[in-house]
Amino acid sequence: MSDRQTGPDLQTPSVIVAGAGPTGLTMAAELIRHGVECRIVDAAPKPTDQSRALVVHARTLEAFDNMGIADEAIARGIKSPAANIIADGRLLLRISLAEIGSRYRFALMIPQSETERIINGHLEALGGTVERSVELTGATQDNGGVVATLKHADGRIEQARCDWLIGCDGAHSVVRHALGMAFEGVEYQTIFSLADVHVDWSNAPDELFIYLADNGLVAFFPIGGGRYRVVAETPIANTNPPTLGEFQTFVDGCAPAGTRLHDPVWLERFRIHRRRVPNYRSGRIFLAGDAAHIHSPAGGQGMNTGIQDAYNLAWKLALVVAGGAPESILDSYQDERHAVSTMVLRNTDRMTKVGTIRGALGKTIRDYLIPLLGAIPPLAHALSNQMAGLTIEYSASSIVNADHLGLIGRVAAMLSASGPAAGSHAPDCEPIIDSSGKSTWLAAAVRGTSHSLLIFEGMVTAVQTSRMTEIAAAMSRRAGSRIRSFIIVANREGLSTAPDYNAEIIGDPVLVAHRAYGAADPCLYLIRPDGYIGFRGSIDNSSGLIEYLGRIFA
Repeated sequence: MSDRQTGPDLQTPSVIVAGAGPTGLTMAAELIRHGVECRIVDAAPKPTDQSRALVVHARTLEAFDNMGIADEAIARGIKSPAANIIADGRLLLRISLAEIGSRYRFALMIPQSETERIINGHLEALGGTVERSVELTGATQDNGGVVATLKHADGRIEQARCDWLIGCDGAHSVVRHALGMAFEGVEYQTIFSLADVHVDWSNAPDELFIYLADNGLVAFFPIGGGRYRVVAETPIANTNPPTLGEFQTFVDGCAPAGTRLHDPVWLERFRIHRRRVPNYRSGRIFLAGDAAHIHSPAGGQGMNTGIQDAYNLAWKLALVVAGGAPESILDSYQDERHAVSTMVLRNTDRMTKVGTIRGALGKTIRDYLIPLLGAIPPLAHALSNQMAGLTIEYSASSIVNADHLGLIGRVAAMLSASGPAAGSHAPDCEPIIDSSGKSTWLAAAVRGTSHSLLIFEGMVTAVQTSRMTEIAAAMSRRAGSRIRSFIIVANREGLSTAPDYNAEIIGDPVLVAHRAYGAADPCLYLIRPDGYIGFRGSIDNSSGLIEYLGRIFA
């Protein structure tokens, strides 16, 4: 981006993003992909070279797929199919990801430095550039915008005016401090030690292993090339960095005999916190990622939650900046993501307390109850989906709505769990036949930055093509390019995408999409740009959809 002079009256891009970690990079890239010019600044002179956050879960990979970077991330990481919890040499629980509700049936193990490199490359391909050694030192706002104080490497102070400011600047967020916003929560008393180290042992090289030992938990996360992130509970507070010998002692007490650690890359000791802000938005300023919430690393949710904060907010802010939606749509960011942080903080806290439990009775109860999670299939399935981030939903959001699906549709939805509600993530499925005649996944066929209207023909009570194209035409008149319409039929023969359809034709030859959406009757699903269902309803009451569009589009 071009150099800018100082001065509060200078015209700058609509948005300034503070912080170029995974959350900030995703935010800037998504804003630009949605057509919003923005600046992204970071105080650090260069990107991190540390592994830090390691896990990219399925829900985040689905976002990466829509962004166009999932394949590159997968190529640079390790597909981990399962996590194992072991105590006293006994496998208590194996969390398998083989049957989770996503096409990405694994946890991707990839160093944060690599994740940042991939998202930054995507940002640059879109025309964005991180302005490094540019520190945001303060911010003020009024009804017309925000003035961000930026300190450059040469000491120059810039007063940069923008319409919106997004703080993605980490746990010690300057943006949050500028707002005077509380960061409510507690610090855990347990001390942890971390090592990125090479491990010689007999365990599967692509799986996670968590050992619950008498002297605390020890967790192994594969990085690749025989290297692991090892996290160990440290019984004695110590401000000095841990040693390799100390880690070997931890491991000797729980891991398979003969396990040897060598050639450490990174050794560190740390405490963990459970904190979050009460509000993700204050006027024209937003918080995302660690600036808004921090928690235990149990489950590897931190970076994923931040990336999904950005993925949730960017499309909404882009619509507002373009004049395509009322500013009130931005309130849904608080509705949706604050609720997610409530769930993440609660679940990671529970996992941390279970893993660090003390006392013979507590351990006995723990070692009895944990195996039950794997022994009861619905619980095991729910746990796997929760770990993968697939249980996130926005049914309580102010911008989702549901109309009826018709009598047969309602009965089908009750008899089958496949009919998703408004606020749920849109199911992906294959094989479907896209508008070019290619067999692919549904998410790939509708990928883009617009809302996607899925118009289902219906399995039991089919509807005339003219009725479906009439609805697509109405959507085109009402929302223009903000909505792409897709008519989903069992048989594409005799149907082709034509201008007068105002829609693309998708074939569902084995009715996999119809079943996934509970489309016994003809019905409508409006999918938001972040992959969540904004509206579902009967094809006979498209006026409900028109009313809904009046709330979310200007």
